[in-house]
Amino acid sequence: MKKMFALFCTLTLSFTMLFSSSTKALTYTQAEDLADLTAIYLFLNKDCGYEQISKPKIERALMVFSRSQQWDVSNYSTLPMSQLNEDSYKDLKGIEVTHSKKCQLLANKSLSLLNY
Repeated sequence: MKKMFALFCTLTLSFTMLFSSSTKALTYTQAEDLADLTAIYLFLNKDCGYEQISKPKIERALMVFSRSQQWDVSNYSTLPMSQLNEDSYKDLKGIEVTHSKKCQLLANKSLSLLNY
């Protein structure tokens, strides 16, 4: 349970700790971070009742996040993003925190990025 909670915290908080990163092309680790963020929005949409989170809004939030990190996403399509997104979503679903608490925490930490 503690390991799952630690993973949950890592998924929701890792995005705020990476603001100083700058690279020439998207690294695999950065792609995983984007997949984690995608998984959060998909989870909120599919599992928490946030149907208003559309694919274009998610894509825009990912671009805003990438720019804030000064990441070059020109190689995004060359990375296995579908698989990374799916793996992150499964990991997120598997975190053993009550469903309502998980939805609340994810929404509190992530929805503001959709406003950009």
